[in-house]
Amino acid sequence: MKDVVSADTGILVPPKDAKALRTAIEGIFTRDLRFMGERARAFADKEFELGSECEETQGILCLAVIYSTPVIIKRRAKGA
Repeated sequence: MKDVVSADTGILVPPKDAKALRTAIEGIFTRDLRFMGERARAFADKEFELGSECEETQGILCLAVIYSTPVIIKRRAKGA
């Protein structure tokens, strides 16, 4: 996940780290959120294919409902 989130595109907080979460939430108020959102969108547009991602996710979710089993969703970068 660290490859997807950078200081320009979002905030990544370690699991079960309340202090880091608090710091991240407090830091949101001092950041330019519009810039962060624009950078995140540009990154997603460059790295991921929305059509194939949606189709793949829909298929996985349908199988999960049909078979009621846990499913792991893994994203693929463009061209993979």
